[in-house]
Amino acid sequence: MFSYAVIQWPQSSQSYLSFMEFEVTFWPSAPSGVLLYSDDAGSKDFLAINLVDKYVEFRFDCGSGEAVIRSEEQISLDSWHELRVSRTAKSGILHVDNQRPIGGIAEVLLKHIMEVEKCFLLFVV
Repeated sequence: MFSYAVIQWPQSSQSYLSFMEFEVTFWPSAPSGVLLYSDDAGSKDFLAINLVDKYVEFRFDCGSGEAVIRSEEQISLDSWHELRVSRTAKSGILHVDNQRPIGGIAEVLLKHIMEVEKCFLLFVV
C-alpha cells in the first residue's frame, strides 16, 4: 500500500532558499521508494530523499545541475533508520544511521532553490 501526505514547510519558503536541514526516522519495507519530495513547479528546482536498492539518496537541483548524494552502505529492511540531511547553497550532506556522513556538491552556478511551498511525504507500507 502506498500513501502520502502534502504538508507546508514549517517556515516561510524564503527560509529554505540557501539552507535547509532536517531529520527523518523511517521503517522501509521495500528496497526502493520515495521518502520525501518537494519542488518548485515553475523551475527545475527540487529536493528529494529516495531509497534505491536499499541505498539512501539525497538529491537536489538549484536549477541548472543535480546533486546526488548516496549512502555508502545499504540499509536493512523492516527496521527503523534515522537520516539527517542538510543543504547549504550547492553543497549537501547525508548522514544515515551510524554510517559516515557523505557530502556532495551540485556543479552549478546557481546556489538557491526557488521558493518551495509544499513538501510531499511518501510512504510505502
